[in-house]
Parts: sequence; C-alpha cells; structure tokens
Amino acid sequence: MVKIQSSRPPCWYGESAEKRVKTLDFYWSSQRQSLIQNCPACYKKKYIDKVPENPFKTRDKKAIYGYGSVAHVAVELAMAGEDLPSEAEIAARAGAQHIDDVKTHVSLLKTKLDVLGLADANNETHFLCYIKHPEKDESLDIPLYGILDLSKLEILGKEKGMHIADTKSGAQKWGKSKCMKHYQFKGYAYAGWAITGKIPLFDVISLVRSDHKKGKEATVENQPIDFTMKDLIDFYELTDIAMRLHKQMLAGEWQEQPCTRDFFCPYK
Repeated sequence: MVKIQSSRPPCWYGESAEKRVKTLDFYWSSQRQSLIQNCPACYKKKYIDKVPENPFKTRDKKAIYGYGSVAHVAVELAMAGEDLPSEAEIAARAGAQHIDDVKTHVSLLKTKLDVLGLADANNETHFLCYIKHPEKDESLDIPLYGILDLSKLEILGKEKGMHIADTKSGAQKWGKSKCMKHYQFKGYAYAGWAITGKIPLFDVISLVRSDHKKGKEATVENQPIDFTMKDLIDFYELTDIAMRLHKQMLAGEWQEQPCTRDFFCPYK
C-alpha cells in the first residue's frame, strides 16, 4: 500500500484502456477476485504456479454455464438495431437450443434499453483504473481491468456521470440483495466513479431463460442498484485482503489448503 495525493486514481476508458492493458505485466479483475475468494488453492495453481487447466473438466464447466453466452449475443443483436440474422447464425453463436430465447430476449431488450435510456449506450467498453481508497490517501498501486456490458457518459444531476448496466442470464432474475454483494458490480461502480468522479447509475439486466416444462417464457427484467461510497470502500478493502494473500503466495508464505472444488477442480 502506498500513499497518494490525487483525489481520483489514473484511469482509462474505451480504446485507450484496451491498448494500455496489453502493456501491463499484472492487473486485477473480478475473475481473479472471485477465484481467490472461493478457492485460494485454485488461484495459486492458475496464477502463481501456472498449472494448465484440464481440458475435459473445462469442457464440462462450459456445458453447465454455457447459457451465459446467450446474454452477450442478445445484447449485441439488440444494440445493432438491425433485423435478426438467420436462425443458423444464431444457433452458431448461442446454441441451437437457445434460438427462441435469443429472439425473445432481443425484442424485449430493445424496449428495456429504450426505457432505461441506454439504447445509444456503448457495448462492451474496456476500462482500466488504479485502485485507491475512495476517502483516504492510500492506494494498492495495482490496476483494475474489466469490460462494461453497457455504459454511457451523461449528465447526472448537475455533473457528468456514467450510467452502467450489466447483463446476466439464467433461470431467474438477479435480486437486489445478491447484486449489492457482488464484487464485480462494486468494481464496475468503482470504475464509474474513477472515470467521472461520481458514483454511477447502475442497472442489472436479467435475461431469464424459458422453462417450457413449467410454462415459463423467456423474460428481460432490470434491477436498479443504488451503490454508495461505502460500497466503493468495501470494494477497496476486499481487494486489499485478496492482494495480501496474492503476495503471500508469491513469497511462498501461504500455507497450502485443500481445493474447495475437489473432483471438479480443473487443475487436477
């Protein structure tokens, strides 16, 4: 941890972030944070020891969580503002079993984004910002990197701010309590603050898949999240704890623990 004097950290948004991250030897991300929190042993194998993943177990994981790609395909098509491509192209990108859901999601997304004022937002925009304490002259001196599903710079009140939306797909809507605890969302809110100096408006858009056995059609629902400065401080403190653990692993001072994934560990 180092002392700094500036009120906000150095940050980049858009193409400048995408180019700059390629020059870095190390950066932090929500994926790294999630892994070190949920299974430190896996984190060490992947990022410290550089153990390659077992391709068979990676394949099984993709089969289980593959529906997540549907959200990205649907957002891209909704933002394009053009007629839907052929069913064959949708199937190639999202899977043949999801064609009807993608069509429904695209139609509903267009309406939802218009209502939220995000029809002209940027899609999949890169950001890079150094992590500092929002209220103290302290910095972890590491960059946070990520990609915002939807983001838009606009006037919030009397100041320039940002409206951010993240899309999630699954069997049900993401509720407010779950969203408020999500490290990734706090990181995105931190990035919005770092870029503009104002905590952003934030929406989580759930693309809920159909379940015809239960008579459920695919839906698109949004959950507004009111992040506060406390959430940005929580983000900083969680990252600080994770970085201390990361440094212990690099120094060989971390006491080995069993993998929490057991048989499903992709590094066995």
